[in-house]
Amino acid sequence: MIPLSYAQERLWFLRELEGPGSAYHVPMALRLRGRLDRAALAAALGDVLARHEALRTVFPTRDGQPVQQVLPAPARFQLTRTEVTEAELPGALASAAARPFDL
Repeated sequence: MIPLSYAQERLWFLRELEGPGSAYHVPMALRLRGRLDRAALAAALGDVLARHEALRTVFPTRDGQPVQQVLPAPARFQLTRTEVTEAELPGALASAAARPFDL
């Protein structure tokens, strides 16, 4: 296992101190027009995960100390689809942005 960088250690410490949160989220919503090719979108997101280890790195604790563990790239990336009305959209976006991130 690889020790954490100083930046990773800071994130880990803050998560331990405050618990899971959404402080480091960068929420973004896009309005797409036309037909969405869900398979192509899932493949593109899967490619991003495969290329960037930082997106697949978790911080388990070994002997009381956090370490880096890079997970293997998933064979397939699963998208979750949620249907909402236009009136429900602001609440659904706010709820998604506030969902705690499990470091």
